[in-house]
Amino acid sequence: MRLLFVYYCRKIMKQLFLFCLMLLGLSSNAQNIVRSFKGRVVDSTTMAPLPDVSICIYRASDTSLINFGFTTPLGNFSLNTKSPDSLLVVVSLLNYEDFNYKEKAEDGWSFKNFGDIKLAKMPYLFRAVSVKTAAIRLKGDTIEINASKFKVLPGSDVAQLFKKIPGFEVNVKGEIKVGGADVSKIMVDGSDFFGNNPGMVSKNLTADMIETVQVFDERNEDGSPKDNVTKVINLKLKKGKRNGIFGDLLGGYGSNNRYEAGARLNGFKNDRKMSFVMNSNNINSTGFDFGFNNWHNADYYERNGTFGENGISYYNSISGDGNINRESNAGMTFFNEFSKKRKLSFNTMISQNDYTSIYSDNTIYGISDSIQRSNLDSTNIKGVSKSANLEINYTKQIDSTGAFEIGTVGGLKLSNRNSSSFNDIKLNNNFINRGNTEKKYTTNNSTFRVNALYRRYLRKDKRYYFSVYGSYNFQLNDGFNHQFTQNSFDTFNNRNNYNYQTNEVLTKVFGKLPVYKKSISFNLSADRWLQQNKTLQLVENANNQFNKEFEQDYNSKVDSLSIEFENQLEQYTVKPYFSFEKKGMYATLGATFMQMNIHTLNTATGKGLDIPYQKLLPQLSFSYYPENKAYVYINLSRLTNFPTASELQPVINITNTYERQTGNESLNPQINNNISFYVNMYALKGFRYLYNSFRLSQSDNAKVMASRQNEDGVIIKTPTNASGYLRVTNWFSTSKKLTKKFYANISLDFENTKNPNIINNIISSGRYGDYNVSPSFSYSKSDSLELNFGLRYSYTKFTNTLNDRLNYNQNILAYNASIRALLPFGMEINSNIDISDSRNVPGIGKIVPVWSAYLQQPLGKKSNYSIKLSAYDILKQNTNISRTATENFINISQNNQLQRYFMVSLIYKIKKVGGEDDFDYVY
Repeated sequence: MRLLFVYYCRKIMKQLFLFCLMLLGLSSNAQNIVRSFKGRVVDSTTMAPLPDVSICIYRASDTSLINFGFTTPLGNFSLNTKSPDSLLVVVSLLNYEDFNYKEKAEDGWSFKNFGDIKLAKMPYLFRAVSVKTAAIRLKGDTIEINASKFKVLPGSDVAQLFKKIPGFEVNVKGEIKVGGADVSKIMVDGSDFFGNNPGMVSKNLTADMIETVQVFDERNEDGSPKDNVTKVINLKLKKGKRNGIFGDLLGGYGSNNRYEAGARLNGFKNDRKMSFVMNSNNINSTGFDFGFNNWHNADYYERNGTFGENGISYYNSISGDGNINRESNAGMTFFNEFSKKRKLSFNTMISQNDYTSIYSDNTIYGISDSIQRSNLDSTNIKGVSKSANLEINYTKQIDSTGAFEIGTVGGLKLSNRNSSSFNDIKLNNNFINRGNTEKKYTTNNSTFRVNALYRRYLRKDKRYYFSVYGSYNFQLNDGFNHQFTQNSFDTFNNRNNYNYQTNEVLTKVFGKLPVYKKSISFNLSADRWLQQNKTLQLVENANNQFNKEFEQDYNSKVDSLSIEFENQLEQYTVKPYFSFEKKGMYATLGATFMQMNIHTLNTATGKGLDIPYQKLLPQLSFSYYPENKAYVYINLSRLTNFPTASELQPVINITNTYERQTGNESLNPQINNNISFYVNMYALKGFRYLYNSFRLSQSDNAKVMASRQNEDGVIIKTPTNASGYLRVTNWFSTSKKLTKKFYANISLDFENTKNPNIINNIISSGRYGDYNVSPSFSYSKSDSLELNFGLRYSYTKFTNTLNDRLNYNQNILAYNASIRALLPFGMEINSNIDISDSRNVPGIGKIVPVWSAYLQQPLGKKSNYSIKLSAYDILKQNTNISRTATENFINISQNNQLQRYFMVSLIYKIKKVGGEDDFDYVY
C-alpha cells in the first residue's frame, strides 16, 4: 500500500511540475507591447552621440511617469509601454534643452522611430534650472529621481511614493525591489542610520519630506559588484523636514500565561539620530529591533584564501537559547554626523534569557557491514543566559580622497545550564550499556575587538587607491563543567575547570594601480594574521564517585583528561591580481601565496610542534551586469583549511563519555577546489525575475574523522585526510506574470554530497542527495491583498558503501497557504498554514499541520492605536521530528516546540515627522 501511495505521489508531482512549466512558458496577451519608441540622441552642433540621456514616457493627462530609460554609449534608445492613453515623451540631459513629443491615444500596436534627435546646448544662464524638467536622470552609476514629479495623496508614506516610480516594487510586508533586485538598505541624507530595515523607513517617512530618490548598486572596496546583487536607496530630505520621532509601544497577554511587551522609539533631528528598544516575551519572538545597522565604519575583514577556523577548541560552547525561551532585553543607540565629514555612533544592549529544551535522539552508527550500533538518548535542559554589549564607531572624512575609520566592540556573557539525560546503547539490537548523566555547565565569556581602516585615493579621478586595515581581537572563556554518569558497568563523577585566552591580530593592505586607461588595473592584497592561545583544562575525580552532588570536594587530577597548552598560529598572504572593468563588465585573475606557521606546546607533557605550511591558491572571477537587465557572476578559486591545534596534538577530551578524540600530527591542510555561478535576470520579457545559483566544491584531501570502536564500546575518533569529497548544490527560481496581478512561481534546488568515511580502518563513503521542487501561485494587489499557495516536494536519498542497512530513500510533501489583506476600514487580516506530510519517512510517519492567524484593527481618529488578536498553532500540532544522515550514521531527532496559544495585544504607534519648509523649492 505504501509503495502504491509513493508511486501516485510521484506521478502527481510529475504532472504538477510539467503543468507549472507550461504555465511559465505561456505568453499572455496582456504582456504584448502596445507601443514602442526608438531613436538616437546626438549633439546638435557636433552630431556626436550623447550617452546617459534620460527618456521618460508620461501619461499626458496627469503627467504621471509610466516608463523611463537611458541612452547607450552610442546614443541609442528603445522604450516600450502598454498604456493606450495619450503620451508625452521627454528626452532630457543636464545642460541641454529638452525634446518633447506628444502622441495621441492608441488602442493597438504602434511603432515610432525618431531617427536622430538633436539636442541643443542650453545657454549658460539657464543651465541651473534644467533639472526641473527631468523626472529621472543618470549621474555616474546613480539613478536620481525627482520626487516632486510623482503624484501621491497628502500624508502618503515613502512606500506609496515608491509604488509610483517605474521599476519599484513594494509588497504588503514592506519589502522593496528595484529592477527586480532586493533593496538591502535605505539611507537618509547619506546616513545608514536606518540601514538594515528598509521597510521601517518606507513606512514611517512621508513622501512630502523627500526631495530626490537616489538608487545605486552595492559594491566591494575594489569597485567590483557584490556577489548577490542588491540595491541601495538614498533619500535626500527637503530642508525643514529633517526632524521627527516615530516608534511603537506593544503589550499583550494570552492563554497558557503567554505574554509579549515591547517599546521602540526612533528620533532624528538633522544629522543626529537616537533610538531605544525594550522587549520581553515568552513566545520565542525577537521583538523590536533598532531598525538600522549602526556599524558605519570598517567591517571585520576575512583573511585571504582560507575557510573554516584555525583556532584551538577543547570544549562545547553553551548555547544561550532553547526551544522555549523567556527573553528580555533593552538597548539604546546614538548616531551623529558632523558637517558631513565626521560620524560618531554607539549602541549598547543587555539581555537575559531563561530557556528549556526537551529532546530525544535515536542514532544508528554503521560500525561495519555486519555490525551497527544504536544510541537512544533523552535529554532535559534548563538554562539561563545573560549578556551585555557595547559598540562605538568613529569615521572621519579627511578630504574628498581619503577617510579614516575606527570601531570597537566589547561584550560579556554569563551562562548556566543544567541537563539530565538517559542513554541506551545496543549493538545489533543487543543491549551493551545503559546510563544516566547529570551535567552542570557554567561559563563566563568576555570579548573585545578594535579595528581601524585608512583609505585614500591618490588622485581626484579615483584611479589610484590604497587602504590599510588592522584589527585586534581578545577572547576570554572561563568556567567549569560537572558531569556525573552512572551506567551498567561504571560510574564517572568529574569536574572540569577550564580557562581559554585568545589574542588575535590581523593587518591587511590593499592597493589598486591602473595599467591601461581606466579598464585594466593591477591590485595587490596582503595580510598577516597572528593568533595566540593559552588553554588550561584541569579534570578531577570526586572523593565519592557514587555521590552525584556537584558541591563535594574533588581531590585527584585525572592526567589523561587534563591539558595545558600554549598555541600560536601565524599566517602570511600576498594576493596579486589583475582586474578588468568596463561598463557592465568586471573580471579578475590572480592567486594567493600563503604561508602558515603552527606552534603548539603542551606544557603538561613538554611535547611541542612546529609545523610550517605553504600554499598557492589561484582565483578567477567574471561579472557581467548590463544596466537594469541582468547580473551574471562566475568564480573559480582554490581555498584551504589548516589543521587546528586540537586536531594535531594527541589529546583525549571528555566532551562525550562514550566518545573520545585523539590528535594526528601528520594531518595536512585541506584544499578545496570551488566553482560558483550566479545569474539574476530581472528584465526578462514576461517574467518578474529568474535566479540561478550553482556551487561545486571538491577536495582530494578532506579532513574527516576516522572512527574505531574499542573493546568497551567507546568510539575513538582521529582526524585524518581522505580523498573523494564532493559537494554540488544548485538553486533555481523564477516567477512569470500570468495576468496583471497573478503570478506562477517555481523553484528547484538540489544538493549532492559525497563524504569519505574511515571506519575501523576500512575506507568507505556516504552519498547524500536532496532534491526539492516548489511550485506556487501568488496574487498581489498593491498594498491591500496578497495570496500565496504552494507546495514543496522533497526527495532524499542516502547510500553508505560500508553498510547497506543505513541506506534509505524518503519523500516529504509540504503544503503552505497564506493570506494578508488590508480592508478599506483599516483592518489587517493575516493567516498562514503549513502542512508537513512525513508519512513516508521511516521513524516519523505522520502529518503535522501548523496554522496561525491574527486580526489587527486600528483605533482612534488618527489610527495611532491598534488592537491585535493572535492565534498561534490553532490545531495544537506543532512538533519537530527530523531524520538526517551523514558520514556513517542516521539520526532521528524529536524535540519540544512552542504550541497553541491565543493572545490579545494593544499597539500604540508614535509618528511625528517633518515641519515647515525653510523656503520653497522650484522643480
